[in-house]
Amino acid sequence: IEFFVSDTAFANMSIAVTDADVPVDDKHSIYSDFLLSDDIKGKVHNPAYYFSSDADSVTHHLDLVMMTNGWRRYNWSDLAAQKVPNIKFPPETNYLKIEGKVYGSNYTGGESSFLNVIVQGKDSSKQFLLLPVHKDGSFEQDGVFFYDTVKLFY
Repeated sequence: IEFFVSDTAFANMSIAVTDADVPVDDKHSIYSDFLLSDDIKGKVHNPAYYFSSDADSVTHHLDLVMMTNGWRRYNWSDLAAQKVPNIKFPPETNYLKIEGKVYGSNYTGGESSFLNVIVQGKDSSKQFLLLPVHKDGSFEQDGVFFYDTVKLFY
């Protein structure tokens, strides 16, 4: 490839060289990217094909791809030995926590005191919580999860 530019032209140039005989691989799906392409070493051409049908020929081709390519993330001998991998980031289980303390002249601190809480979502959906109140007036609820803004009424 030759480029002819005058001596006084300042330019930044780049070039991409491809093989014109190899078709562009633009057939992907969320299944193929999530279940196949991320876990197989090397390039898988037309990965969506392997999830396009339940036909015996397609599943046989998928078996061939999986047998001829190495896995990136799995050590099969560790899995067979039931060796659990180290988890760097454990899953969150408690999400949010509602906690507070009841104050006021009407609170007596009885043994079976409860606080009724109405949780109203942005879409006006409502959830009702019955929270036990401890003798010191404190209350808490672990594991609360909201998708968006909420209002609490008590």
